[in-house]
Amino acid sequence: MKRLPKNYFLDLDALHFAYEVADAEGKKIAFALIEEKLKITKAKPKAAQWDDYWKEMNTAQASSPSFFKKMETGPSIFRYNGGFIMTEKKDLAVEVLHQIIGNVLRRLPSSVTNIVEFGCGNGHNLEYIKKISPKYALTGCDISKWAVKTVKEKGFMGFEFDMTAPSLHSAVPNEENTVYFTSGSMEQTGKKWKGFFKFLRQSKAKYVFHIEPIEELYSARSKAEVLALQFHHAKGYLTGYLSFLKEQKDFDVEYSKSDFGTLFDQGFNVILLIRK
Repeated sequence: MKRLPKNYFLDLDALHFAYEVADAEGKKIAFALIEEKLKITKAKPKAAQWDDYWKEMNTAQASSPSFFKKMETGPSIFRYNGGFIMTEKKDLAVEVLHQIIGNVLRRLPSSVTNIVEFGCGNGHNLEYIKKISPKYALTGCDISKWAVKTVKEKGFMGFEFDMTAPSLHSAVPNEENTVYFTSGSMEQTGKKWKGFFKFLRQSKAKYVFHIEPIEELYSARSKAEVLALQFHHAKGYLTGYLSFLKEQKDFDVEYSKSDFGTLFDQGFNVILLIRK
């Protein structure tokens, strides 16, 4: 397993937006908001709740999921470089995510022709990939029928798919020139990711990448990250995956910690699997 430098796939300066680094008072506000959130945090949504959510996003014709925008009023607060930054740019998390996806894809060989996103939501990542590189055939898979309906309406292939109980749909691309990826969807599997890894192992896809919150990458020396890990556990997010990847023999693994995050967690770490 190879650890890449921190923020290897991320360059905030390249996004050209205005922000301020939080001073002592700003940090105090950020910590207060996080601690208040922890008091009311509930476990991650169930499948039926996600279906209702993606129906709502479809009806609203939302360009990106609303859960990226944590602050309804005033400047948004994000994690970065061991502290917090404040900006009026509400959609920063989406732009960072898209930048990371683009940088990962540029690391892969030109022989890649198919890309499949598992947990595709409303397909905003697929739309971004299509924009930067129309050569790819793009497919979205999701447990929500409304998410699948949305990506189909946007012109992509789409299939219902349960990551906690996966089966290989005969129409989902499954060749060596295919890349599988997840973004904030492995987190939803919690402890039930083994079936999805078995699915990945049994597929023919040579490359897999994840952009996810990873519990093993939070630092016990940082108050902000200790609180983020508490949030991670309160939500029931992805557990034990990176530790498992260190032991498995099917893929070479590269990973990079991204210390950028929303106010409550750091969900932009990158794990790249390359089939041996």
